[in-house]
Parts: sequence; structure tokens; C-alpha cells
Amino acid sequence: MSRIALLVLVAFALLVPTARTAPTAKIDFARDVRPILADNCFQCHGPDAKARKADLRLDTKDGLVHARKELLGRVTSKDAEEMMPPPKSGKKLTAAQIATLKAWIEEGGTWSSHWAFTAPTRPEIPRTKHAIANPIDAFVFARL
Repeated sequence: MSRIALLVLVAFALLVPTARTAPTAKIDFARDVRPILADNCFQCHGPDAKARKADLRLDTKDGLVHARKELLGRVTSKDAEEMMPPPKSGKKLTAAQIATLKAWIEEGGTWSSHWAFTAPTRPEIPRTKHAIANPIDAFVFARL
């Protein structure tokens, strides 16, 4: 490696801010939990009444809120008769997915509808000490 390349590499390493542990973000149902359930659970516990098992719906607020604690027990179970998704389904949750479900339940397991069904709201324009030509500038300065 040439001296110039080494100098550039060292300078870059010094200029890049060091990674800090950010506080863990609150689990968002629509963003973090619903995709896990949709990929692994809705086939048997979703909207299709003919395919639904155990009369359990995980695609509705009422169905899921009542089943939160049982859900965690089932996805962490090692017993083939209890575990969900069942081994014969060919689906298996990753450790990260199970951790997400557990964190969501520990945070209260709140339900939120899909973002597409939430009416957009206009954000408040940030106050800034800079002169702005239009409201977008205020958001840019607030971010900077």
C-alpha cells in the first residue's frame, strides 16, 4: 500500500465519527412485527376462515392482543407439539425475529394499522434562527 493511500485511509478513519450505541428504538408493530407474522403466521392464523387453525386470528387487533402472551410461549417452545410455526410448515423464526416479538410484547404489544391506512398529517414547521425562503429550509436546518 502506498504512503498516500495509507495517509488517506488514516485521515478517513479519524474523520468518521465513532459508532455509539444508540438507544434501542421502540418496536413499531406495522414496521417490525406485522411482517414477521405475515410471513410466518397468517397462512394458518389469518383472514382465510377455511385455512384458519385453532380459531385464532393474528391479523386482527382483537385476535392478536388476546394471544400476545401465548404467542411468545409458542414461538419460544422447543416442544414439537407446542412450537409455532410448526416444524411441518417448513417455516422457522430467527432469533432476531423472536427477540423482536418479545420486545414488542414487553413494551405493551400495541397494535397499529398499516401506514397506508393512516391519514397523513402535516408536521409542525421547526423553529430556526436561520433565515428561510420556504418551510422546507426549516426542516433542512433543523436536521443539520
